[in-house]
Amino acid sequence: MAISYDEKNGVIVLHVKDKLIGGVECVEVKNRVQELLNRGYRDMVIDFSKLQWSNSAGIGALISCYHNFQQQGGRLKFARPSPKIQFYLHISKLDTIFEIYDTVEAAVASFGSR
Repeated sequence: MAISYDEKNGVIVLHVKDKLIGGVECVEVKNRVQELLNRGYRDMVIDFSKLQWSNSAGIGALISCYHNFQQQGGRLKFARPSPKIQFYLHISKLDTIFEIYDTVEAAVASFGSR
């Protein structure tokens, strides 16, 4: 798994690539998100366009990231989930909790101003 990020209009966009299936990958995502929170970023989009596969451990890591953001006054949104990821979010009903957008641009624009 590879993680990179950039900033667009004050919003961090985290790009998760390959697989998010537990163990090291989940710890890496949670640590990177926490690192960015510690640096003061409060608005983030996770871009799933390059994420090929996830399992329940990966979805659990995303839930953990979401809760960490909420607890620290931040907002976390998701963009471009693959059909597989979208299916998991739907059957777990997480698509009713998470804000999910078709594009990164739409997700970034949804933050508006604080």
